[in-house]
Amino acid sequence: MPSTDILYTSSLYFYVVIKLLPVEIVYPMPPIENRTCQINTYGSIFKFKPFFPIVFFCLIIGFSTCKTGKLNQNVAYRYSGKSALPTVKLKAHHIGNDSMRIYMGLNTSEISFDPQNMAYFSVMLRLYHNINGKTTQLADSVVFLRAATYNTLPTTTFDYTLYVPPQHEYLLHAYLVEDGTKKGYKGQMGLWRKKPYNQQDEQNYLLKNAQTDEVIYDNIVKKDNPVRIYYRNKTYAHFTVQYYPPAKGMALPPYSDNKENHLPTTPDSTFTTSAYLSPNREGIYYIQADTNTLAGITLLCVDNSFPKITTAADLIESLRYITRNEEYRDMLRAENPKASVDNFWLTRAGSPDRGRVLIKEYYSRVQRANEFFTTFQEGWKTDRGIIYIVYGQPEAVYLLPNAETWVYYPKGNQPKLQFDFIRQDLPFTNQHYHLIRDINYEPSWQNAVYEWRNGIITNTTQ
Repeated sequence: MPSTDILYTSSLYFYVVIKLLPVEIVYPMPPIENRTCQINTYGSIFKFKPFFPIVFFCLIIGFSTCKTGKLNQNVAYRYSGKSALPTVKLKAHHIGNDSMRIYMGLNTSEISFDPQNMAYFSVMLRLYHNINGKTTQLADSVVFLRAATYNTLPTTTFDYTLYVPPQHEYLLHAYLVEDGTKKGYKGQMGLWRKKPYNQQDEQNYLLKNAQTDEVIYDNIVKKDNPVRIYYRNKTYAHFTVQYYPPAKGMALPPYSDNKENHLPTTPDSTFTTSAYLSPNREGIYYIQADTNTLAGITLLCVDNSFPKITTAADLIESLRYITRNEEYRDMLRAENPKASVDNFWLTRAGSPDRGRVLIKEYYSRVQRANEFFTTFQEGWKTDRGIIYIVYGQPEAVYLLPNAETWVYYPKGNQPKLQFDFIRQDLPFTNQHYHLIRDINYEPSWQNAVYEWRNGIITNTTQ
């Protein structure tokens, strides 16, 4: 059974578990309106059902089997453009020494609202310890209900305050199931609590759209869109902001032994601001509540076309992974850069129709890389981005709080490939993933580039 089917089955199992809980959930209680998230949090009256002992025993057995099992699920669906299982956007914010507020965002367009413009959800959060890089011990789990009222915002957000003791790192799994349609949603993220308040952690900060009060899940904003900044659940009188122009470097091939350093070194300007910031230039805004520590959060300001790339210069630059040096320089110097891009693909394809297929596949991968992997630089320029673009969507993805493993199974002339990415704590982000490079990747890389340059697409992104 494909992994997405397994995950969907798991979400349905979760729905059944919720419905078989040894209590009867009786509506309605007066709703408590949550204006920020457009969510009604409903109180509930619980009455024990007559088959309580049997169901309770089954639940204890079911959950105990998950308590120490290794979390080695294939989550390749996370990087698919057509996932069978919708994902949950997750954001964590430190609000106390032993508590975090977890924000869960669903695409409003994917929710099935009833005629009264309401949708009801069963939610489960499961928190796992990260011990020696492995998530093998269940730290805590909670089940609760939420109700959403239809709104015109693109994202509908729930929140929940979770007890998360310091001195550990964790992996959080979130499962949501719509009560009416049985549709399941799933997401996961790392929580970093090695120190109280974890001074080096961007999860101390939370960014919201100042106009709509929406949580900014990806720390990306378009120009002139005002942002409200929170630090440990408070808005400070002033923050220090360092502005850096957009990062120029891009990832190197997986077999390269050159040392990469794409981090900006000197800010273009430094200023202070209140809890509100209106970025007016594309680039990196590094925000700090206390400049005596390295702790801060990066806000990336992008143009209005992002995550798509539309300018001739960007179309050429993103071809760097599959072009020869002289070829690349000629396109940059061309009098008509857009025509040089078209000529490149037409030469590779042999016909306009095939050229359109190649262009659509390649640049859709660039766009998805921006959606999935952007931090302080565009996603297509990162280590995960270069592998995603050249090799395509991985067929298996295994996550740990501090690492990702991607697997490509044998196909055509390509052998089985495994790429390991290690999470790095950098001044600009704690979500930067560095590829463990190896000279043995060179044959597979050259073969993948050869296929692109000869109009062959072995691994079409789903």
